[in-house]
Amino acid sequence: MTDYARRIRPVRSHPPHHLRAATFTLVAVLVGLGGCSDDTPDPTKPTAAPALDVQVGQCLQVTEALDSEVASLPVIDCAQEHTHEIFAAIEDTTDDVFPGATKLEAFSETACYGEFEGYVGINWLDSSLFITWIYPSLTSWNDEDDREILCVLGAKNATPLTGSMKDKKI
Repeated sequence: MTDYARRIRPVRSHPPHHLRAATFTLVAVLVGLGGCSDDTPDPTKPTAAPALDVQVGQCLQVTEALDSEVASLPVIDCAQEHTHEIFAAIEDTTDDVFPGATKLEAFSETACYGEFEGYVGINWLDSSLFITWIYPSLTSWNDEDDREILCVLGAKNATPLTGSMKDKKI
């Protein structure tokens, strides 16, 4: 079975450039925590979930830079510290044929910014959270009929989030 990838929006001005440094610091902290070597999953560590299976309300613990196309995402229980949360999933029903990255970026941006306040409970301009998105790759669009854009949030100041951001008004 093929792992179909989704494209991740490159981080530009959101979050701030120091997010990568904070993310690498977080990696060092997580590596230092270690864990027991039994078969019980450690709830403080993310598990790889197929990119086509993640859903609204799931949280992600991104501890290293992701490639521009991903087949899986690091999902973690939202009760644990995490870096991102999926706050909306929107279908692109406007195009039958893959529209290209530029058009998907524009569609995703409009859709995700439009969905933010309904989930978080505050306008994105007043929020301490940033918005990004994940959209279908050419392969997942063509082979899996994948039309879903995932809207993702994270803290602008790169601090870990704890709990869901739904209705938090931050």
